[in-house]
Parts: sequence; C-alpha cells; structure tokens
Amino acid sequence: MIQRIAVISTMKKPVMVRAVFNNGDLILEDRKILPPKRKAMLDELSKDIPKMVKAGFKVLVDEISGEIAQYIGGLRLRLSDKHHDGRPVIVVAVDRYNELKRQGSIIYPPRGKNLYEISQSLIDVEFNPAGEPVYRVDWESLTPEHILMLLVVYSTMFNNVASDAYINAMQSAAADEPSSLFTSFLNIISAYDKKIENETTKSALTGTRIDENTVIL
Repeated sequence: MIQRIAVISTMKKPVMVRAVFNNGDLILEDRKILPPKRKAMLDELSKDIPKMVKAGFKVLVDEISGEIAQYIGGLRLRLSDKHHDGRPVIVVAVDRYNELKRQGSIIYPPRGKNLYEISQSLIDVEFNPAGEPVYRVDWESLTPEHILMLLVVYSTMFNNVASDAYINAMQSAAADEPSSLFTSFLNIISAYDKKIENETTKSALTGTRIDENTVIL
C-alpha cells in the first residue's frame, strides 16, 4: 500500500516535508519553510493540509500542545513520546532510519541531502543494574530537518486503522508499474494535483477565492 506522508515540525524552525513510501522505498520532497508566527503558519497550513488529510496523507505534527494538529486534522507526535514497547519514539525512529539507509531505500530530494543525515552518535545506550536500557539522546544536536526525517521514517511503521485515510487507501490501493522511483513519485503526486485542480475549478465557479501561488502536492 502506498503511504503519502506529511510531517510538520514547529519546535525549532517551523518546517514541513512531504514524502511517499512505496514498495519499500521512501522518497522525500524538498522541505518547505513555514512562517514563524502562529497565525501565519496556521493560515499557510490550512490552505493545503486538510485537503491532504482528506486525500489520504498521514499528517504528523511535532508540537507540545497538539493544538495545531487538531486544527488541521493531523496527529500530534513527538520524538520524546513512548513507542508501544516503552522505548522513546526517537530510538525506534533511528533504528528504522538505519534500516532503510542500509537497504538503500531512502531517496533524498535533489538538494540538501546532507540536511537529513542522522549521526550515529545521536543516541548512546547504557544499562542500569537491572539490565534495563537507558537511552541518552543528544537532543541539542537535532535540527528541524533531523526531526522531519525521523518522524517520516517512523510514520512508515504504523497506520491508524480507524482513520478514513487508511480505509480509503486500502480500498483504492493499486499496483504501480515498476518504473523509476521518481516517475512513480510524480505519478502519485500528479493524481493528487489533478484531484485538487478539479476541486479548485469547481470552487472558482461558485466564487470561492483560491491562492494561485499555492502549490499542493
């Protein structure tokens, strides 16, 4: 099943990235810098994200309160949260990142590949007298792009089976031809753009104002 993903980080420099996970390959788009002011950021996200959620994107938001996620229809998730096995999300995400990287399954955007590289020194593991692992994370070294990368790879490991996005994806899953990865990526995005273009055309006829400078993936 093709997974379309959007991750938004608000904790340091507000930024977002979109990606497609298809047949074991993770393809990232160039990141998008968001306005630093809350109102401007919400206005920007409100243009695209609710439509993306409706179209089947998994949308994750790195924030403390969860207010932005609720406003745009996404899911609040932080790297410091607990995975279902009790480990911090960041530990699971780094393991997943390393797995995909070893397999050559991460396709970076044409520009800025180095921005997403995760250092092996990010996490140290020690064991307490009871033999339980204690994770020491160098949180200060994390950049906004690192957060995006880790949440994107983490999102490839789960689906919210109660969500409309999951149900729709299961019902509409189609087998893509084994063409190039970027061709597959563009085909997936093109189909979404076509859908939004049709919606925009109909809205214009009824007088709805659309920002012509907004490009929706």
